[in-house]
Amino acid sequence: MAEPILDDYEKELVRWFAQKYLDHQGDMIRVCDLPRFTELGKEKVSLARTRLTDFGLIRAAGSLEIEVLPACVELVHAWDNPPMPDRWEEATKWFRSKWWSLPVLVVFVGLPALVTWIGMLKTILEWMGFIKGSSH
Repeated sequence: MAEPILDDYEKELVRWFAQKYLDHQGDMIRVCDLPRFTELGKEKVSLARTRLTDFGLIRAAGSLEIEVLPACVELVHAWDNPPMPDRWEEATKWFRSKWWSLPVLVVFVGLPALVTWIGMLKTILEWMGFIKGSSH
């Protein structure tokens, strides 16, 4: 799920909704109980409610009540627990940025692989009788 772009009040609402969801799962929330309802006014709260509904975080249950959806809790969890950085990707990017990375790969990976492949090809050709094996 792509993270929605929310303003500070909407983020505050999402956190408040998530807490209410965890405390009282399934209960409806009255619009007039929202934080800072009287301070911000009906228009700002209505806009925030519409945007959060569009993002699928809440569901309007009539004009006076709101149902909080589990996506609200998931979004807060994602905010509080960002993904761990990919250390392998960082190390690979760092290694490939060095001028000496190609010679190191050729010497320590390419040449041993080539020697192994030639040895296996020689063994296969000996089994098939195309070349004479060493007699020990």
